[in-house]
Amino acid sequence: MEAGFTKVELKTFSAGALAGEALLAGELAVWMPGNVPIISMRHNALPVVVVGNICSVYEKVVVRPDVDVKNMEDLMKVRIGLLKGSTASAVLANLAGYYKLDLSKFNTVNLAPPEQITALAANEVQALIVWEPIASKARQAVNGRFVFDSNISRFERDNGTPFAASHTVVPIVFSEDAIREKPKTAKAIVAVLVRAIEYVQDPANQKEVIEIFARLTERSVASVTTDWPEYIWNAALDQKYLDDMQNYSENMERMGRISNAQSPLTYTYTGFLEEINPDYAKIKGGWKP
Repeated sequence: MEAGFTKVELKTFSAGALAGEALLAGELAVWMPGNVPIISMRHNALPVVVVGNICSVYEKVVVRPDVDVKNMEDLMKVRIGLLKGSTASAVLANLAGYYKLDLSKFNTVNLAPPEQITALAANEVQALIVWEPIASKARQAVNGRFVFDSNISRFERDNGTPFAASHTVVPIVFSEDAIREKPKTAKAIVAVLVRAIEYVQDPANQKEVIEIFARLTERSVASVTTDWPEYIWNAALDQKYLDDMQNYSENMERMGRISNAQSPLTYTYTGFLEEINPDYAKIKGGWKP
């Protein structure tokens, strides 16, 4: 209300690309996806711009309890559900590279997150690579287990070994036109989101925030409380953001999904953060209105 917004409508999409199309069509004011759809759209000359950050999250590998998956190579024997073209695809590629396995030999099934739990329960797939809260919902639905969790291996051979396969950040994204045509509105939205992140980060607000999060994600307060440390809330555009975006850009280029990978700085705008709180603009974006 203080920022002048009297009504806020939240829209969910089964795929990041669909939400990006809605943003460019003027159906959304702001978009908060994982980083891979942004990279893909920019490399297809679609005018989306990162202006801030919400948090970092981890994808996890979930397997059914009745499959014999002890090590990474065992995943080549089962069907893996994931949303192709999402951060989950990049995580699988990073894992395959780390364990020196042929990415093309993995049997993946393209499933949107709402379909993944159903497919896992029906044994149409035996494993998922997905982000929270879908990962925990899937594990609970089939009494499954994580074999890769929060960038830590749970495979038998190297259990407990950290490896950064997941580089997923959740940026704040606008269309170029929205920034140029309504800069004050765009800045006000960013300011509200930054204020919200600061509220979430305050330990005094954790109980209230978890209860709200549980309600919105249709999960129990207990399960959200358990998984809460998985979400790394951070409003800054910093070196971690840049490194994570660069990792997936290079990954997508190796996979042939993009060519001539460009620096994320070319579509990052830090002007709003510099005005709202310069401490959050730890890098200098290269995009200009």
